[in-house]
Amino acid sequence: MEPKKIAAGVAGVLGVLVLGFVGVVSMQPATMDIHRTYTVEAPAEILFALVNDFDNHPQWEPWGAKDPAMLVTNSETTAGVGAWSSWEGNDDVGSGKQTIVESLPNSKVVTSLEFIAPFEAKNTATFTFVEDGGGTTVTWRITGENDFGGKMAGMFMDIDAMIGADFEMGLQQLGVAAAAELDRRRVEDAVKLQLAHEEAAAKLAAEAEIAGEEVEEAPVAPATEEAG
Repeated sequence: MEPKKIAAGVAGVLGVLVLGFVGVVSMQPATMDIHRTYTVEAPAEILFALVNDFDNHPQWEPWGAKDPAMLVTNSETTAGVGAWSSWEGNDDVGSGKQTIVESLPNSKVVTSLEFIAPFEAKNTATFTFVEDGGGTTVTWRITGENDFGGKMAGMFMDIDAMIGADFEMGLQQLGVAAAAELDRRRVEDAVKLQLAHEEAAAKLAAEAEIAGEEVEEAPVAPATEEAG
């Protein structure tokens, strides 16, 4: 067989393989929806505050452990709609920016996520808080469109497991941070109660001292002689 015919045959086979691969990739899910749920024994307002304020994120976000030297920059106003936080780190955490776009007190926090490295992508992260008895159920979800690169990556990696593991760790650390905040508040309340008791005792002692001085300083009526 002539070399040109062999080359043409190989090229044809490769072309079919490439087209087949592209077809398989294109059939992968067009959207991404990864979420994890965790119940924390704390009121929703504590958990909401930990998520709604970027200054509190280092207490529970899982990525700091992957890159302790990660550079994080927060907006001047760190909480609520419009607040943003950007990060730049190693290959494990990459770089990007997140901005709070919805904030419903003690109920929901939504952020827009813009990943810059190691790949570019735009997603949405949502936290919801539902109180149930003495605890709060927190759901952390990330959603977005799957482009060709995302579809191809999903064929070779378990993206749900990878991101889900980070979510699980973050939610557990969120529970630890909430417990620490509850302990801090208990100590603060105990100190306030102790100070209130001390102030009340000091006030009673001062009032008793004043009352005693008034008794000592009260004039004594002169004795009168009985008629003989």
